[in-house]
Amino acid sequence: MQEQKINRREILKTLVMLSIPTILEEILSTLLQYVDTAMVGHLGEKATASVSVTTTVTWLVNSIPAALGVAVLSMTAKALGSGDREYLQKIAKQILILVFACGLFAGGISVILSPYIPIWMGAEPSIWQDASDYFLIVSLPMIFRSATMIMGAAIRGTKDTKTPMLINLGANGTNILLNIVFIYGMDLGVRGAAIASAISYTTAGLLMFAAYRRNEYLHWKWEHFAVDGKVMKECMRIGLRCLIRYIIRTIGVRCLVIFILMCPIM
Repeated sequence: MQEQKINRREILKTLVMLSIPTILEEILSTLLQYVDTAMVGHLGEKATASVSVTTTVTWLVNSIPAALGVAVLSMTAKALGSGDREYLQKIAKQILILVFACGLFAGGISVILSPYIPIWMGAEPSIWQDASDYFLIVSLPMIFRSATMIMGAAIRGTKDTKTPMLINLGANGTNILLNIVFIYGMDLGVRGAAIASAISYTTAGLLMFAAYRRNEYLHWKWEHFAVDGKVMKECMRIGLRCLIRYIIRTIGVRCLVIFILMCPIM
């Protein structure tokens, strides 16, 4: 009985130690666009609206790499826990393919639709151009954004939750510093905020790729690189369920906002 209590205590301690960096990482990754909104606030209502109007669409786009990240995390942790290093190596190889495929797909759609998104979101015509430019610029490094989310999830699956957190912390710090330079120093306004975010996303993606390649469980040799249909199928099976949940949640938030805006002020 005493031994069971000790085991439970150790399990709880492990869960807490692993979860705290993950929670902080999620907060940091969400903060980046809100930091942009806050730092362009002094430029006026139009600048603030230009950054914030595409937030919901950004969440929707991020749902794709986030869902794949959940699938990769689940599969990586399961393979590591069962001691199946061979299957873990197969998963690690497919991660790079997922990052490029997701980045090109989500990024390509975002870039193509960027001129129309502010219109669809009901923005005032006076901010269409700035809002479109902001969304376009932050969508360009979508491969690096996907790398941060998918490779970060894989790293967490190997019981290393601190590295992704530190990388996201660095990305937020970089974004704040660059915002000061581009928004205030160079007077680039909304576009300056977008450029700062794009550079931060790119930096985070490169650092996450380096961490992924250095991870002892995820490292693999380039000459053995190949697409694995079985691993991809399992990843798609898990990821699709998560994607549907994320999409429903995002649409729900948007509907709630619309409902609140339509309510008469008492």
